[in-house]
Amino acid sequence: MNRVTQSLIRSTAFVAALLFCMSIADACPNCKDGIANGNNLNLVKGYFWSIVFMMGTPFLLLGSIGTYFVILHRKGRKQKTVDFDSESDSQ
Repeated sequence: MNRVTQSLIRSTAFVAALLFCMSIADACPNCKDGIANGNNLNLVKGYFWSIVFMMGTPFLLLGSIGTYFVILHRKGRKQKTVDFDSESDSQ
């Protein structure tokens, strides 16, 4: 067999395995039970809150790190001003 035929056979086998395993790979037990019981309101609320937390976490982390660096910069600038004033007084 040439390389193209082997690649085609491997690709077909991979897609067939994925299609076979799709029924096995349900998202999570809670989601599966929520859909099966017909209680979709709690499922929708769960998705809402998970999206809110996933979207908010990067902003919270970047904001916290940015605030930390701004505070460090201000402390450093204040300390430089104090050091500069003490050097000018000694001359």
